[in-house]
Order: sequence, then C-alpha cells, then structure tokens
Amino acid sequence: ESDVPYTDQELNDAERLYRSTDPVQFVLSRSIIEEPGSSWYYNSGLPVLLGLIVSRATGQPFGVYASKTLFEPLGIQQVKWHVFGDDAWRGVPELAWDGTESWNRVASPEGGLWLRPRDALKIGSVYLNDGRWNGQQVIPAHWVEASTRRHIPTADSISEFGEHGYGYLWWHDRFRTEEGPLQVHTAAGNGGQRIYIIPE
Repeated sequence: ESDVPYTDQELNDAERLYRSTDPVQFVLSRSIIEEPGSSWYYNSGLPVLLGLIVSRATGQPFGVYASKTLFEPLGIQQVKWHVFGDDAWRGVPELAWDGTESWNRVASPEGGLWLRPRDALKIGSVYLNDGRWNGQQVIPAHWVEASTRRHIPTADSISEFGEHGYGYLWWHDRFRTEEGPLQVHTAAGNGGQRIYIIPE
C-alpha cells in the first residue's frame, strides 16, 4: 500500500489494483521495498493472492469455497461481495461468485465482503471458541491460534496503551490495564466493519 490517499486514483496502489484486469499480476509486479520480514505495511493485494491460492488448492472459486466451508455451516445466508472501482475483476475465474444479483459476481477477498452484524458475530464466536460452532469444528483450532497471534509488529507497535501487531489477517493488541494485560484480536473490514475478540 502507498501512503498516497485513496482519492488519488493514479498513484494509490490500492486504487490501481481495483482497476487492474489482472489483480494477481498487478500484486506480483510490485517492487519489494524492504527486506522480507523486517517491516510491515498493510497491503490489500496480498489477500487477493490468498484467494487465488485457496481457489487453486481446492479447485473451486474462492467465494464458492468460502460459502461451502464457512457461511453454510454457520447458517450465513445473506452474503454480498463488493468489488471496488469498476468491474475489471469479472474475468478472473478464481474470484467468481454465484450471487444472484448481476453486480454480485466477484468474491473480492481484499475487503469486499459485506455481512450483517449478527453474521459477523458468528465468525467472532467461532474464533472465540477455538474454531467450533454448535459443536462442529469449522476452522482448525491450530489455525485460529496461529492467525490471531502477533507475528510482526505494526508501525506503531508500542504505544502508551500497549503493544500492537498483526497476525494472519487479524490485528493483535495487548493493552495495559490496571487489572493486567488484556489481549484483543480484531478483524477490521473496509467501511468500518469490525469483529473484536477478547479471550479474557
């Protein structure tokens, strides 16, 4: 991601990604600006690559796989995917989605999932309960632990409030309180959607 504001469609990498007809190639063609593992920047393009990897590993479009393995077991029926910018990604079969609305044909893994609050709460509950929903293991427990663990500090990793970092698509914070440390795992979606998990 660039520090260039989102409103600058010519210079902001995220805006250029959304207009690219080949989002995977766009992400892979970006220059490496730091030694891998030495620093961290939020990057909307990397979840796009993850969506492609999931699709190739499962033999299903990313959105279809997400529906079968996560949304259906949780009883989530109202799902909408939104592609930012124009419809350039409609030609990427790995990101196909079978929504009924004509505009809802691309599953956009970098921040385009729209859920009702009660359904976001279900995902939070699954993570709070080590990947289980109604007694069924929906997400492997080891992945829940690994994805919410702090793997790398963020730019503001130490603040007056505590320590901050990033896991696998989850923010990880350890706040200092009068009662002791308080861990908070956060899924932060585009448009202000949030899931907060506080194990304590």
